[in-house]
Amino acid sequence: MMNSNRGMKKWMPFASLPEHNDYINKMMKDREKKQRPELSEFQKDEINDVLSTLKSGDFIEIVYYDNGDILTEKAEFIKLDLYNKCIFLNTMSIHFSNILEISN
Repeated sequence: MMNSNRGMKKWMPFASLPEHNDYINKMMKDREKKQRPELSEFQKDEINDVLSTLKSGDFIEIVYYDNGDILTEKAEFIKLDLYNKCIFLNTMSIHFSNILEISN
């Protein structure tokens, strides 16, 4: 007899129980998470160049990594915090290490 792996289908009967449903949803979401991409020196230099030219009030588009997801945000630049290594936007703050791409 051939071993048949049904993947996630085998857990579906348990989806009727609320506790199991929450756990299965979390497990499915965890499977979709991505690892943080490694940036080349050229990409890091490009990001640094854009960050050094920004002025308060500039609108930027930023691609960043957040807990397994790669997100894009268009927002107004507020300031850089070099001590804490963060960029502050009108909607959020992002640590430098999570920035993947930035343009103004």
